[in-house]
Amino acid sequence: MSLVSCIGALLGLVPAIIFLGTIKGVESYRLRVLIVGCSLVLLSTFMLGLMTDFASIFDVLQQKGSLTEGQLNKEKTDLGLWLIMFPAIVGAIGANLITSWFQSKRPNK
Repeated sequence: MSLVSCIGALLGLVPAIIFLGTIKGVESYRLRVLIVGCSLVLLSTFMLGLMTDFASIFDVLQQKGSLTEGQLNKEKTDLGLWLIMFPAIVGAIGANLITSWFQSKRPNK
């Protein structure tokens, strides 16, 4: 597993799964759904910024001789996948949760 994938899993995937686990089975009108939706959107934005910074770090490491050309290509390939897929998927799930919260009605008591 590459460095980018390890960081992506630890800082992105694990928190997203924990956030989603907190709302499993919760009615969509609950405030917790809105908070988790906003948290997922913020998490996807954080990961996009973090992964974008890695490209320049890898170039510097390769110039200093810490990374070989093969390692650099593998890390940049993994970086591209994390840059495209994670923010798109997690951000979309967060946006859907926010939308469902705004569209839901409280049950009448």
